[in-house]
Amino acid sequence: MWEQGAPIAVIANRIGRIDKNNPTDLYHSVRNFLHRMHEGYRNDSGKIVEAHRVSRSTVKAARRAGLRA
Repeated sequence: MWEQGAPIAVIANRIGRIDKNNPTDLYHSVRNFLHRMHEGYRNDSGKIVEAHRVSRSTVKAARRAGLRA
């Protein structure tokens, strides 16, 4: 849903993750989860999965140029 451009409120409603105990920020848990996914996370087999917002070729070019990606 995130890749299709759905807003956080729609995603939270569909997966049932609205923080009713936090009236000032109803979508905190969803935003936190998306942030952690973009940083990288471990999948079921224990490998680190990194989500990049740019294409893989751009990331590889940046690494070859000595930049952190």
